[in-house]
Amino acid sequence: MHNRLAPVGRPLGRRTAGLNTLAAAVIGMTLLNPLILRDVGFQWSVMATLGLVVYAEPFEAGFKNLFLRFTSLQNAARLTRRAPASSSCSRWRRR
Repeated sequence: MHNRLAPVGRPLGRRTAGLNTLAAAVIGMTLLNPLILRDVGFQWSVMATLGLVVYAEPFEAGFKNLFLRFTSLQNAARLTRRAPASSSCSRWRRR
């Protein structure tokens, strides 16, 4: 339900807030089925989504800093540049 609520704010010109959307999804699903709070799968799903919402940006910043520590900005751009599809698939076509 979280992924169904998030796109609602974008057409309205609002930035989606992950915690608010998750809370709205949990409240909505609880109103539909109050016993869902006892479902372990639901609890794991909410906790996993909460972890992604809370820790995604710090992890991304940390990985960028770690990556840039070992390589230059130009090398990072070169490494992330997309290779042409013909050269990457040519060895598979020869078989």
